[in-house]
Amino acid sequence: MHSQFGFIWYNSLDRNIKN
Repeated sequence: MHSQFGFIWYNSLDRNIKN
């Protein structure tokens, strides 16, 4: 569960940087 949350958070950050 914790791993999934971190993955989503990291993905969101990557998207913000790309945008």
